[in-house]
Amino acid sequence: MRELLLIICLLIPNLLWAANVTDNFNRSNADPIDGSWASAPWHTTNKINSNAAYSSQGPSVCTDWGISYHTTVMGLAQQAQVDLAGTISVWGYSGPMVRQSASGAYIALASPQDNYAEIDYLDSSGNFTTIANVCASGCTTTASLGWAAGDTLKLRAEGATLTAYRNGVSVLVTSDSQFNSGNVGIIAGCDGGVDNFAADDEFVTPPASATTVSVIVVE
Repeated sequence: MRELLLIICLLIPNLLWAANVTDNFNRSNADPIDGSWASAPWHTTNKINSNAAYSSQGPSVCTDWGISYHTTVMGLAQQAQVDLAGTISVWGYSGPMVRQSASGAYIALASPQDNYAEIDYLDSSGNFTTIANVCASGCTTTASLGWAAGDTLKLRAEGATLTAYRNGVSVLVTSDSQFNSGNVGIIAGCDGGVDNFAADDEFVTPPASATTVSVIVVE
C-alpha cells in the first residue's frame, strides 16, 4: 500500500467573466443589421446607418422600434449599455436590452427629448409595460437627468434587481422576476439611434488569496 500526498494550489483570478461583447457599428451601412445580430420576434429590425444602429424604418420619424439581440450566449446576471445617438425627437427613445427570449425582455429607454428614462418589460407579443421611470416630476423616481446625445445608458439585471445607469451613475432601481435568462441586445426608436454597444455577464469576486487543497490517495 502506498500513500501519495498531492498538494494542489489553486490560484483564482479576482474577476471571472463568462462573456463579453462589443459593437461600435463602425462599418458600411447595412439593412438589416449585420454581424452577430438577429431580429427579435417583435416589432421591426435594426439597420446600420452612418456608424450607428437605428430602427430599419429610421433614421427619420417612423412608426415602430427596431429591436435586435446579440447571438452570444450570456449568463443569468448580465448588463448591456449603449451610447445615445441620432437626432432626438418624440420617437427618439432608445437603449439596451437584457434577458431577451421569445417570452419577452427587459429594456431601458431614454431620450434627451424630455430628460426621461424608464425600465420596461416586453411580453411575448412585444407589448411594452413600464416597471419604473425617472423624470423631473410625476415618475416613480424624481430627478432631472439632462440626457444628451453621446450619453451612456446601461441596464443591469442581477437576480430580480434591475438598475439603469446614466454615464456610470445609477439613476433608477426596480425589481421584476418574470425573465431570468436570455440574450442582450438593443432597441432603437427611429431617429434615436444607439452606438458603442457593450455587454457582459455579471462578474464574481472570489477570495483574493490562494486556496490550498490536500488530497490523500490510498492504493
